[in-house]
Amino acid sequence: MARIQIQPLADTVKHTAEKAILAMVREANRKGGYNDVRKKLEEKEAGLSSHIYALAKIASKLASSQNRGKYVPEVCVAYFQAMCKVAEQHLKDKAGEELGAPIENVKDVLPVWPVFKSNIKRNMETGADPGLYETLNAQTEARKSIEAQRANRTPGGETNQQGASDGGAAADTGTGTNIAAGVGRTKVTPALAATLSILQKRIEGMTDDEQDALAARLSEVLGEFAEKEAETPEVQEGAAVEAAGEVAKAVAEQERKSA
Repeated sequence: MARIQIQPLADTVKHTAEKAILAMVREANRKGGYNDVRKKLEEKEAGLSSHIYALAKIASKLASSQNRGKYVPEVCVAYFQAMCKVAEQHLKDKAGEELGAPIENVKDVLPVWPVFKSNIKRNMETGADPGLYETLNAQTEARKSIEAQRANRTPGGETNQQGASDGGAAADTGTGTNIAAGVGRTKVTPALAATLSILQKRIEGMTDDEQDALAARLSEVLGEFAEKEAETPEVQEGAAVEAAGEVAKAVAEQERKSA
């Protein structure tokens, strides 16, 4: 394709462009402007998403119970979609009573429903078990971390630790240890790497005593999986998902004690 050439911009045209972007910045950042409205909207969306995310957490429990405590994405998605179908049909049946008029599509009266549903489904399919995360935002961050780890994986199954460190693990402060980066060239699956990164972020605000207490509890949790040698990435990932649930509970328990 031939390169398109244009004449140099006149100073008046440049000035117009400069004024346009500054005007947008001022308008977006003024009190009650776009950025304020967007922040409030995000807060409202977080509140709304909690209702459909509650279904995702139930789906996780049902799927885990069916598969002896193991997270199987396909089963979790199936339960979640089944519950969503029941919810959507109920709204359609009750639309006349609730809204005064029948509806054909849920998105017509609740546009965020299919958006949230699609995001949760994608997160589940990627490996982010909703049973491990309290909110949709947290689950989505976990999914992004897992995707980043998978993108940085070498053909031999090892994780590119430079990429893993850049992708979300907190930087080494000089006095502590970067958990995700500390695994060196050990084989690390996306699920385990994501769990380590999330764990690092959650313990940053703890005191030394609180971290020591948490370490003792984690030692007990991880001891249960010491005999599960990860001979393949699949085995390691399965054990990581199981351990992640217990780790998340341990961290939450320590956070409650610290509050």
